[in-house]
Amino acid sequence: MSVTDKLSRQLQDETSALRDWAPLRAVIDVFIAVLCVGFAMMPILPAYGTPAALTAVMAGLIAAMVPVLLGAFLRWPFPLTMLVGIASYVVVGGTVAFGRDLVWGVVPSGQSMTSMLTGTVTSWKEALTLEPPLGQSDGVLVLPFLLAFLGAFLVSWVVGWRNSWLTTIIATGVVTLVLITSILWGTQETVLGSHLGVGLFMVLTVWATWRMKVWRPRRWASMSFFLAAVIAASTVLSGQFAPQAPRFVLRSIVIPPFDPRDQISPLSLYRHYVKDRAETPLVSVSGLPENGLVRLATLDAYDGVVWSVSGDQSRAGSGAFRRIGERIEQTAQGDPYDVRVKIEELDGVWTPTIGYLSAVDFDSGSVTDFRFNDATGAAVTIGGLRPGTSYRLQGVLPATPTDEELGETGVGKIALADVANIPDIIAQEAIAIGREGANVPLVIRKYEEYFQTRGYFSHGEATGGYPSLSGHGADRMDDLFSAELMVGDAEQYASAMALLARSQGVPARVVVGFIPEEGASDVTFTGADLSAWVEIYYNEYGWVQYFPTPPSSQTPNASQQEKDPEPEPEAVQLPPDPRPPATPPAVNTEDTEIDAQEDPIDESYDWFAIVRITAVVGIPLILLLAGPLIVIALKARRRGRRKHAPGQLSVIGGWQETLDDAFDLGIRPEKDLTRREAARFIETSQPQVPMRRLADTADRAHFSHGEWSAVDSEQYWLQVEESRRALARSVSWRRRVFAKVSPASLRARKAQRKADAEAAKLTAELFEQSTTPGQQKSVEQRQWSHAP
Repeated sequence: MSVTDKLSRQLQDETSALRDWAPLRAVIDVFIAVLCVGFAMMPILPAYGTPAALTAVMAGLIAAMVPVLLGAFLRWPFPLTMLVGIASYVVVGGTVAFGRDLVWGVVPSGQSMTSMLTGTVTSWKEALTLEPPLGQSDGVLVLPFLLAFLGAFLVSWVVGWRNSWLTTIIATGVVTLVLITSILWGTQETVLGSHLGVGLFMVLTVWATWRMKVWRPRRWASMSFFLAAVIAASTVLSGQFAPQAPRFVLRSIVIPPFDPRDQISPLSLYRHYVKDRAETPLVSVSGLPENGLVRLATLDAYDGVVWSVSGDQSRAGSGAFRRIGERIEQTAQGDPYDVRVKIEELDGVWTPTIGYLSAVDFDSGSVTDFRFNDATGAAVTIGGLRPGTSYRLQGVLPATPTDEELGETGVGKIALADVANIPDIIAQEAIAIGREGANVPLVIRKYEEYFQTRGYFSHGEATGGYPSLSGHGADRMDDLFSAELMVGDAEQYASAMALLARSQGVPARVVVGFIPEEGASDVTFTGADLSAWVEIYYNEYGWVQYFPTPPSSQTPNASQQEKDPEPEPEAVQLPPDPRPPATPPAVNTEDTEIDAQEDPIDESYDWFAIVRITAVVGIPLILLLAGPLIVIALKARRRGRRKHAPGQLSVIGGWQETLDDAFDLGIRPEKDLTRREAARFIETSQPQVPMRRLADTADRAHFSHGEWSAVDSEQYWLQVEESRRALARSVSWRRRVFAKVSPASLRARKAQRKADAEAAKLTAELFEQSTTPGQQKSVEQRQWSHAP
């Protein structure tokens, strides 16, 4: 078989292989693009705080990709593909986002499919106006499913429609848009911030070049090095120059419909309830278990004025409320309870709960403005409580551990809001009171007993009561300890005990709610029943209650009231003896060398900071300048080799150097032209450049058998430099700068050497086929006889 037949057969095989490879290549293209959409969805996942959000994203990607691929291989018209895609969105999305509305638990219902269509419009606003974590109930997963579906559908259709640079750029733009949207609808918590963006950029760059068949295997090493350098530089730069403030998201400027910090602290309203609404029925509870405390609010932030909920967006923050479904995942162990609650005259947003809640069911159906805090057990109703509202609570009530059990496990660690402006007397009393405690639980018990035994109870009634100011700010706490008699009610004692514990680093918080009488099961609480207590966090047991308020019967007697001290007789106070006049020190006027009282100048250098800043600034500069500097160095090395080559090779190298300069400047003659034809081509476009003389001299050096002296070579290179300067002057300065760092001539010479090697190999094969062994031997002998 001849060489021509071999090449023809090889071309046919490659064409057939490409034809068979095309469908698989299209599927790989679509899969990579859809996978990039999935990675671009990562910043939105922390806003939901549940693995179900990742499931929704994956379901959205598959639900969008499958109809597009089916439509492409079955050659469906676009409207049919669109209809199948919408059906996939409604059915699969309804199953993922509205699992409780499924028929028989697997078949989407009409309600779920309708909710998916309306969620296309409403989910964007809902995700911004709810406090994260959003959870997975009541259709909050519509947005991640919708965003993943739209992004995957667009990139799948664009990539499968046509293989061009335009569609590739559009697909890359869709992925970028999905990434930006995920960041804006996410939280201020960064998720692989710069690394995710750099990674997507690199993957999309490699995918685009591979898709358009301009990727070369030799670029793997350079691309890997560039990727590692960019990631290292981004890490260093982000740590040094990036601001440590939370990143911008839309929810930071969208005012949510409910912020618990805007509500009046229930502890501040304590006196209002116990005095002005003492006989008003507030809440009725039936089926209350033993030791079942009814919680209204949990407060863990103190600013020196009031106890309130914290604005922390973490799950441990008392101000983070979320919507819940029919069930709440609960890991606490204890006695189960089933309680019915009815709102009487209780107003505000704070909704009564009991113990560790696992389910809530309103009689009027799903209440969409009910929010729950997993960390504190508190709940709110956004629109405010309405008289007559009733609901059912289910959960568990843990047993109260003993001090011995608490001493074995120890105080736990949990994220709480900081307390500020604590009076100094609080820390002093905390040390003095707890001095006899052998461990932390016993110290906390000492705090509780101290208030129960030393304190007196009073609401500060106007008639017949002992004076007791309301409030629990820093001044009121200072008066509670410094007054002759410690007098207050649950508001002051709960606040004081919590501050004692927090001043010693013990996690404590204040709870406002109702404490039922012992043995009470069905009870109606009035304003006079409102109380407050303290919770301390322990390992293995969680939050344990303490009740520092003394009994209401423990009131101060009239004889214990402070009496104004009788005035003492005035005594004449003699003025103090005058001080002797100060004598200034003697100054030695002869001593002119007086040391200046100036602070010494610290001339030491922070070398670590200098090295760090140098690295931070140097790495980006190296990344930016490495490529151009390498190209310039390779060109200088090539020019030096050509100029210092022996004899005729130096002249031929000078001509090649001139052509390479013209090539980088954009003046590119055809490859098969002779030197004189190439010179004529250049002079036609650039008449001021003398090229024919260089071409003729290079031809004489190439085809003559005489020796060329070093002087002739140097004179030729002077002409080469003159021609190169003329070429540079003939173009704009921008093209001159670009030509300095352009690797075009380097790549062209490499490609030419490769082509020459292939041509020589092909010539050798033709020679072997067209000659006999004897002729080959004769030719080889002749070649050896003429060899130098």
